[in-house]
Amino acid sequence: MSKIWIEEPTESDESWAQIGEHTLDWLSRSTLTRAKEMRLFLNHNLSQLPSSFADKLKIDLRDHWKSAFFELIVGRILQEIGYQFKHEAVLAGGSKPDFLIDTSIGEIVIEATSPIINSEVGAFYKKVNPLIKILKENVPENWVININKLPDIGFNDSKKPFKAFVKRKFNDIPKNGSKEEIPIIENFPEGKLELSLIYKPNYSNPIGFYPSVGYAENSKYRIKHIIDEKRTQVREIDKPVILAIQGSNTGTDLDDFDQVLFGQTFTRMNRDREIVEKGFNPNGLFISKNENPTYQAILAFHEVGFKHVKIPTLYLHQKANPKLEKIFDLFHIRYYEESNNCIGSIESQRNDYFNNFKFVTA
Repeated sequence: MSKIWIEEPTESDESWAQIGEHTLDWLSRSTLTRAKEMRLFLNHNLSQLPSSFADKLKIDLRDHWKSAFFELIVGRILQEIGYQFKHEAVLAGGSKPDFLIDTSIGEIVIEATSPIINSEVGAFYKKVNPLIKILKENVPENWVININKLPDIGFNDSKKPFKAFVKRKFNDIPKNGSKEEIPIIENFPEGKLELSLIYKPNYSNPIGFYPSVGYAENSKYRIKHIIDEKRTQVREIDKPVILAIQGSNTGTDLDDFDQVLFGQTFTRMNRDREIVEKGFNPNGLFISKNENPTYQAILAFHEVGFKHVKIPTLYLHQKANPKLEKIFDLFHIRYYEESNNCIGSIESQRNDYFNNFKFVTA
């Protein structure tokens, strides 16, 4: 590894990332074992990529962390399963796909995308970050805050009454500690504040837990949306196209991809609640007689991170080139089995291509 993209910090800092802090900012300062291993992961995997691509990813990790990290993973997987790729090669018509690989059936385009799934969660925490910052700046030494509920104070609303209340209540917390958990509850015009403080000397993070948030499960809609959105971008490409989609760790699983691409199972009951019929309704996007589909396949990733990447699943279009099954047999394969009206699956032939990723263990 000749080039270092993320340098080791020069001063000791055993603190964890603060809420809202960019991962690269935390990695630039933290000397925790996990941060050290994350820097190793990034530096190692970036060093394996073509230098121009790695340099671009380093910039994109700052501005578009999730999508750039996903491109890093896709690029490294392609390398480890035996494919060198061209990144953003200019094709006839001017298209510049993320990856172009040469296979036994010719060149194949792979476009990588990271749709925002269940974005309500991220929007919620972005909104309450200023309030959490006030709590952290004023928490008494050696005390930890558990946040159950925060008032609905918007970006442009005054935080002064909230800040004044927090300072006043925190000043009353005993400096020498207590074995009892101290609750703090207050009704603001914008809603209820509900938190508690626990005495924990030398605890690294002043926040014990953050407020929970509910969200509307929208995984299937987001998958459909990104497939349609990308269609206009790749439909003029005269080569087979595979769309790699990063799912979310918040609620997205392969069943969502099954339903969007192939269809749904169903059960019908009579008035006595007795099952009278079970079946499969093949109404997904990949159930089509179109001999030249826009996408030959979808490569679904439902877990991507520093510690682990699950083997991706290749969903074949009903009219996909059957040779893709052999070319990409290191992925799990799913396809529509028309003769039995069901989803067929083939397990990955091996997964040792992840051995050279230097995943984080701390």
